[in-house]
Amino acid sequence: MSFHPLQNEEYWYTYNGPNFIPDPHMRRKISERPTTIRIHNEMDEPINKPKKYYYCRNEGHNRSNCPHRQ
Repeated sequence: MSFHPLQNEEYWYTYNGPNFIPDPHMRRKISERPTTIRIHNEMDEPINKPKKYYYCRNEGHNRSNCPHRQ
């Protein structure tokens, strides 16, 4: 079946049902994010590997104090 919307507001029926007013205390702030209900496990724990310098792939120094780069 197809639905044909009414063209003019003159053809609309008046609504006689209950008016629902939302409770303002139940609303969440727009700036807040919804809380997650996900259960964290060992897969979510970060792996703390020491960072390596990309040029010589050794750890413990960076670009400014690399002994192999001249």
